[in-house]
Amino acid sequence: MRNHLIVFVVLLGALVAAEPASAAAGEFPNRPVRLLVVSAPGGPSDMVARLVAPRLAESLARNVVVDNRPSVNGVLACEIAAKAAPDGATLLLGNSGTHAVNVTMYRNLPYDPVRDFVPVSQLVQFGSVLLAYPKIAPRNFNELMSAARRDPNRFNIGVPGATGAVTVEMLKSIAGIGLTAVPYKGSAPAEIAVISGEIDVLFVSVSNAVPHVQSGRVKGFGISTAARLPLMPEVPTFEELGVRDFRVGVWHGLFAPAGTPAVLVRRLHHELVRMFGNVDLRKQFTDTGTEVIVNTPDEFAAKLKSEIERYRRIMTAAGVQPQ
Repeated sequence: MRNHLIVFVVLLGALVAAEPASAAAGEFPNRPVRLLVVSAPGGPSDMVARLVAPRLAESLARNVVVDNRPSVNGVLACEIAAKAAPDGATLLLGNSGTHAVNVTMYRNLPYDPVRDFVPVSQLVQFGSVLLAYPKIAPRNFNELMSAARRDPNRFNIGVPGATGAVTVEMLKSIAGIGLTAVPYKGSAPAEIAVISGEIDVLFVSVSNAVPHVQSGRVKGFGISTAARLPLMPEVPTFEELGVRDFRVGVWHGLFAPAGTPAVLVRRLHHELVRMFGNVDLRKQFTDTGTEVIVNTPDEFAAKLKSEIERYRRIMTAAGVQPQ
């Protein structure tokens, strides 16, 4: 019996040691890869994940399971990813809110966006569109601004994430208006709210705004891009509307837990470059007004640090206090 126990312990030790050795050799664990998403299904983060996951699964010869963990400002999914084993079996689709805004917005954030993650690559970035409930009294952005100045408590604006919260505060500060912020756990429930009239206005990514504006379910009051979008030519830029220096949007990128072997990070980056070289995949993004950006881990790490400082300056200027 004692000999059998010794053999079992030795075999168990060999199995435990096998996966780290495999990771060091550039192989992912022989089990499904979990891709954590910070918002509910239907939002821009989920859209990116659903397009990337099947192609990544094919590249890695592993199942890639999209795991939506919605929470206010995406904190929950990031915390789970930060505490996951750094063996390549857990990845995170983070964004500008979760990794550049939250660190300034929260006094006690349960993860560090720089220390707890390895940036693999930025993937895409979106401009933002201000949508309005179709039956709202103001017919355009300027009428909304005038009404909001007269009665700062009259209008509600949805806030589906950290970047959205900063965008709202920037608009209030630059335009000198009052709006009541209503938080949502992701873009999808906030979009339903503005379509139904539960809220008056909402900032969403270009990709999510296009079908709503084109169908007439909402009004498009303004877009944060430098030029009008051909998909929504009737929606003016904020520059045209007289709101200067209002260039805001959301980027998404792939992260791995800190300590993930460099060889696995390089493998992931290589596969992403190959995937986004596919014309059909790029077109699926660009057709919705989304810009594809696949950079190196070092470039993404540098961008992350600069974005943290940029949003810290923006929030300080807007008078946003950490929660």
